[in-house]
Amino acid sequence: MKMKKLAAILMALTMSVSMLASCGGDDSSSKADSTADSSVADSSVADSTADSSEATTTTTTTAEPEPEVPAGPATFSAFDESKLIYGDIEHNGKFRLELYNQYGDTAKDPAFDGEEIEFTGGISVTFDIAGITDQEREYDAYLMFTDASWAWGSWNINDNNVGSTTIKGDGTYTVYVSNETCSTANPNYAETNMGTDAEGYAGSAWATTVFCVDIYELAAIEGLEGKDEATNEFDKGNITISNVKIEWWDEGAAPDYVEPVDTTREAIDETTYATFDSLAAGGTTEEGTTEEGTTEESTEAAE
Repeated sequence: MKMKKLAAILMALTMSVSMLASCGGDDSSSKADSTADSSVADSSVADSTADSSEATTTTTTTAEPEPEVPAGPATFSAFDESKLIYGDIEHNGKFRLELYNQYGDTAKDPAFDGEEIEFTGGISVTFDIAGITDQEREYDAYLMFTDASWAWGSWNINDNNVGSTTIKGDGTYTVYVSNETCSTANPNYAETNMGTDAEGYAGSAWATTVFCVDIYELAAIEGLEGKDEATNEFDKGNITISNVKIEWWDEGAAPDYVEPVDTTREAIDETTYATFDSLAAGGTTEEGTTEEGTTEESTEAAE
């Protein structure tokens, strides 16, 4: 009996030792697996660090700034066309649209805020004209303009160069001055009008002192009579001007109708245009109209 108990105890001890040995082997394997997992994690961290470094390098690259594009033509924030004056204003043969004149009637009640004008490229006036008696006759027109500093100065058709236009009958017409027409690029531009730029360009314009559209001969041919002192109105005959549009632009943003200066253009002799004085003196126009309103042909026939 004792022998059986002793044998049982030995058997139990043997099994305990075996179980302990088995548990010890599992722990070692788990440790090995844990070490492997740690290595994989460390590798992932390394890869993540590398990716982060690459990403940082990419984000530090900056794009080159886009070149600045000049703004397109601008105009007045408020414009009252009813305040414009037109007709036989100076009684010199020209028909004038007075937009603003510091020395004229428009200075008393301007149609716009002239201080909004600011440009380096040019300024233009587009308008409709109607009521011209002879729809086939051609009349030269130009833009008279000077800014507040008198750096820009366009005073006749030669100063305008390509900015002038020819009016033939009722219609829509545009006149303008540009930084080229008001410079040494224009062979007929008056030297007394030159700006201070080393290349003869007027530079930046601001505001305006004189701003008019003049049409040669039209007042004389239409037989207008200047200003009526009783009504304070200028004679305009049957002529009307409407839909006036003014716009200005910076250099590099000129409208499509602006052309390069014509360097071969010959100067026009303004004394050849018909005036009230020349007609009164019996002078003739291109069509042969005399002061009496007859033609040379009919005068010769009467003789």
